[in-house]
Amino acid sequence: TSSSIRLCTLALGVALALAVPASAGNVVIGAGSTLDLGTGSVDLGCSDLDLSGTLIAGSVGITGVRDVTIDPSGALNGGSATISLAGDWNNAGTFDAGTSTVRIVDGCALSSAVVSGSTGFANLAISSSTAKQVRFTAGTTQSVTGLLTLLGTVGNRLELRSTVDGNAALLDVSGTSSADYVNVQDIDALAGNDILLPGNSIK
Repeated sequence: TSSSIRLCTLALGVALALAVPASAGNVVIGAGSTLDLGTGSVDLGCSDLDLSGTLIAGSVGITGVRDVTIDPSGALNGGSATISLAGDWNNAGTFDAGTSTVRIVDGCALSSAVVSGSTGFANLAISSSTAKQVRFTAGTTQSVTGLLTLLGTVGNRLELRSTVDGNAALLDVSGTSSADYVNVQDIDALAGNDILLPGNSIK
């Protein structure tokens, strides 16, 4: 049977543990279930987030995520929240971006991440101070309607790659962008607005 859970309290971590089965380092929202974070927030502590049901991220957000997987039956409603992960973004289902921000950051002892499936983001921010490599599945399109931020550091450029050398992944930015200290290869952004790379970047 389906269920709907709305969490808006400061005791969110306790409520989440009771509401969502977790195993092998995963937080799972099963098919037919809905979890609404409302004005609450949650830190997953480097656990994976697996969605076969529906997660409504609300207005604050989710941090400490390792990998996000949206199964074909799954849905993630970003609302106005920030969703922060250190690992892979696997979208085979439905992502309703709203005005949310998805952040791919350092953490969880991961030096790389893969973005798979075609996703429409409102805001996408990818940042690293450790020369993290983020690969986009060749042939897929990631679109950004709001702000795209790409940020590395001096001596540790953020690396953006396709999963297949010589076979481009597509990036379509209809909003604005900001980039600093990035190293880009096999990413085709011609469909959208220009992404200006400063002299400290490589393409």
